[in-house]
Amino acid sequence: MLASGFQHGEEILELCHKTVIKRRRGSQGPQPGVNLPDGSGADVSCHHEVTEVRAEQAEGVPSKIDIRTDVYALGIVLYEMLTGGRPFETGESMSDVIKAITDLEPDPPSSKGPDLNRRGTGEGRVGPEIDAIVLKALAKNPDRRYQSVEHFHKDIELYLAGEPIDAKRDSKWYVFRKTIRRYRAAVAVIVTFLLFAIGYGATMSVLYGRAVLAEQQAVRQASRAEAINDFMVDMLESADPKGGSPSEMTIRELLDDIAARIETDLADQPHVAAAVHSSVGNTYRNLALFEKAEVHLRASVEAARSSVGVEHVDYAGSLSDLGLLLHDVGRLDESESLLRESVALMRTLKGDDSTELATAQGNLAVLLYAKGDLAGAEVLFRVTLAHDRIHLEPDDPDIVFSLVNLAALTSANEHYDDAIALYREALDLLQKLFGEDAHPLIGTVMRGLAISLESMEDFDAAEQMYRKSIAVSRTLLGEDHPDVAEGMSNLGTMLREAKRNLPEAEQLLTDALAMRRKLFGPDHPNVAVTQNDLARLKHVKGENKAAEDMHREAIAILGKTFPDDHWEIAYVESSLGETLIALRRFEEAQRLLIRSHAIIEAERGATHAATRNAVKRIGDLYNAWHTAEPGKGYDANAAEWRAKLPKADDADNEP
Repeated sequence: MLASGFQHGEEILELCHKTVIKRRRGSQGPQPGVNLPDGSGADVSCHHEVTEVRAEQAEGVPSKIDIRTDVYALGIVLYEMLTGGRPFETGESMSDVIKAITDLEPDPPSSKGPDLNRRGTGEGRVGPEIDAIVLKALAKNPDRRYQSVEHFHKDIELYLAGEPIDAKRDSKWYVFRKTIRRYRAAVAVIVTFLLFAIGYGATMSVLYGRAVLAEQQAVRQASRAEAINDFMVDMLESADPKGGSPSEMTIRELLDDIAARIETDLADQPHVAAAVHSSVGNTYRNLALFEKAEVHLRASVEAARSSVGVEHVDYAGSLSDLGLLLHDVGRLDESESLLRESVALMRTLKGDDSTELATAQGNLAVLLYAKGDLAGAEVLFRVTLAHDRIHLEPDDPDIVFSLVNLAALTSANEHYDDAIALYREALDLLQKLFGEDAHPLIGTVMRGLAISLESMEDFDAAEQMYRKSIAVSRTLLGEDHPDVAEGMSNLGTMLREAKRNLPEAEQLLTDALAMRRKLFGPDHPNVAVTQNDLARLKHVKGENKAAEDMHREAIAILGKTFPDDHWEIAYVESSLGETLIALRRFEEAQRLLIRSHAIIEAERGATHAATRNAVKRIGDLYNAWHTAEPGKGYDANAAEWRAKLPKADDADNEP
């Protein structure tokens, strides 16, 4: 009976499943004399009376006896059907019997036969899932058992259907593996979505999501899809978490495991390796692990070059991925070269009206925006959005990227109503597709919307949106992520400009600066931007010497990426000039303010807010200089510059 009981573990579970169904419908319990499917006639009715005593009955406390006591009884039945034996040895004396029932834990059913404790549930095995179901039913503490016969029945149904069982649901890794095995045929899509959905970069790099389009299309090719599928499934099933249980494995550990095996497992499949390198590299990028990302994205380029050549969409897509990474780390000239090459290839290979070209042009527009070519960026953003509205379904998530990028540029050009409408359209679509706060890009869109609201001086709505965006990003991406740093920097700057809670503003900017240094290194332009914002807060607080030092350091950082006449440097020089006015170093302030105004006006135009701020600071300079040295004509200089301002802006500029 022992051998036959083990040989048909799954069939016996089917039988117990049917028994539980009968109990749900009002029968008095399992029927005696159940014959096993092989006709062995294993009789499960001949229990020793002692094994029918439940733990709470043995304690002699009637109030503890409830439906869960019946669950325990069914667990005994199932245990004996599987093993042919009792859950524990009871001894001879009544005291031994009571002790066994109340104190001893039953051995797993799989331990009752040779070679039956290995992973799996195929013929000849009782696997860990059957063990988990039985031991949950036999738990000493009723609160740890199935809480009803229906619950017990449902878990058996889940097991038989190949779904994750509730008895092991506390292990997230178990559920993940179980799902992957069940839906192996679709795992390539699942893995692509997993890597795609982990997170996105800073606001103006959100178009990355479109950059994986070429990869997704290539995955649809049957032979390559199968190879990628097999590699990812094997990797996910064999991944071994370091220093903890499977449920404690992080996505970074999983990526490291996958990365370590690409070169060996895919050495003879460079086309597949290119796709896997691309997915892993883009995911490292979204986790702000930029050095690792660059290794894999460069490997993707080389693998694509060697497998399909330089006149292929996969090679062009790999160039685009690497170009966006270089944009993120501030290597803008290198980025532009790669992105322009990708655009040229896509135009040649796919044509002017192709989705591939629209994607590549959108990526190039991100780079042009970062370099200050707003006119060039706007043309490409509008072309990309127009293409998407024509060729994609209205609820296609790819439209979100085009909406957000155009909204950011529109806001930068001070068309705030248009920007808000674009942001709200993107936010509505994301929340419709993924849920209220269930996708990382939602935090990015909320941040952009908050910037536009702040620019319209709707500070209450802006503050609320900033705080919500930070919360979403923290929840979905973790504390140390570029999106979190950006949100903190934005909120700190708004609190400073609105003169709301300056201590909190200073803390936010200080923390954002430290995070950006950690994520990007000390010489990234984003570090300089936050440092300048913190310097301006120091100026507001009257700490002008500290502000000066921070401004100058920010200019030095930007000078490593941009030419001397770049508008980003001009912005900081204008802020430094404002601080030098407070330090009464008027001649030095004059040189900086006049120079920076010319650059900003040439870039943004005479009516832009940044230009008006630069003009106002020059008026402030001459007002202060006239006060310090009257009679030298500085008041006339002040009046000349004030005349360049709209009347509302000039109100605060009177001497």
